[in-house]
Amino acid sequence: MQLEDVLCSKTRIRILKVMVRLGRLNVSTVAKMMRINYCASLKHLEILENAGLLQRTDYGRLRLYRFNENSMVSKALSRVLEIWEPQ
Repeated sequence: MQLEDVLCSKTRIRILKVMVRLGRLNVSTVAKMMRINYCASLKHLEILENAGLLQRTDYGRLRLYRFNENSMVSKALSRVLEIWEPQ
């Protein structure tokens, strides 16, 4: 997957920012925070997961996503976000 495909969406970038700050979130919480519907939220999260930026853990029907700190790309992106938008 190309960088442009993953980061071409403002919503996906906002999701990444939230994940870096808050850690683990479920699909419904992401949908509420982004003010989008559940299906759209799930689609964005799946794209980010497929790109290796997020990791998913399933607990029955509950899907939790978290920032993938084991990926070199995720680490680099996290650093860019820290520099670009310090907290």
